[in-house]
Amino acid sequence: MFKKFLRKLFIFLIYGFIWLFVFSIPVANGKSLYQLGYYYIVDTKPVHWLLNKAYYGAKTTENTAKDTAHEVIDKVSSEVKK
Repeated sequence: MFKKFLRKLFIFLIYGFIWLFVFSIPVANGKSLYQLGYYYIVDTKPVHWLLNKAYYGAKTTENTAKDTAHEVIDKVSSEVKK
């Protein structure tokens, strides 16, 4: 069991080093493949749009949860006072 885990860990580390070297390949103007990939894939308008939607959705959910918690606390405290 432990041997299997070590083998999988070793394979994982090998793949990690391979990706590390692939992404560190210099491409142009002193930039690496990672920097160009980030600029053209991650730092785009659709990704920013998705992140903003996720942020506003999380904020709305947080505010709804806070309002619900305050309502429950108010009801409990009014029942306790009776």
